[in-house]
Amino acid sequence: MEEYFEITNGEYIFDCIIELDEEYIEIYFGNSKMRSKSCVHITIKNNNETATLEGLKYETKCDLNGKLENGIGTIKMLKTALRFVFDKYKFLKAIDYHDKAQKDRINITPKSLLLGLQPWYVKHFEARPNNSSTERIINKIKKINLSEEDKNIISKKSWGTDEEIDYLCYKYGLKCIIGTSWKIDKANIMNYDVSYEIRKVQKGGGKLKKIIRKAERSYYSTMHL
Repeated sequence: MEEYFEITNGEYIFDCIIELDEEYIEIYFGNSKMRSKSCVHITIKNNNETATLEGLKYETKCDLNGKLENGIGTIKMLKTALRFVFDKYKFLKAIDYHDKAQKDRINITPKSLLLGLQPWYVKHFEARPNNSSTERIINKIKKINLSEEDKNIISKKSWGTDEEIDYLCYKYGLKCIIGTSWKIDKANIMNYDVSYEIRKVQKGGGKLKKIIRKAERSYYSTMHL
């Protein structure tokens, strides 16, 4: 079963496809027709009270008008997606995610933690550590005494590749700090300053679905070559 929506928040319009089967609810939000390229991907398994943020990315075409602004537009898109999902599935209590976000090969969250800054999801979405492993990583980072030279190196825009972070962890006796786990609670999501309008879209016949699925299979085949 599939449902189609257009969700408007101010100047932005996001398309959304929801797929439901016996095991999962899959939500594709923004550029959703090609599921594998959707801008926000959220899953809910077996009516679990915790959803999972499987993917987030920025493109101008995440907005149907092709005008999504980088930075603030991405924040607005994800807040809108989260509010829509939690308004629709009221049994949800939280959403979690495994953070391996990169920009130009730079690991964003580990770099923020090493510099004593709030990670992006914490700053903008009020996320918190999801398990004791992530809490231990954060506490160990707070205790290390970085040299001024290393602080200057880490502060460089180009620093933060997997290899650079692995070397720094080895140097200071840290375990891997890439791929921490975080959670956003429902109470925080419902307090986001977000308003939106929903339009349910009817898709006639099976031709469109077949074309989309054929394109998806082709995309996946190419990716796995």
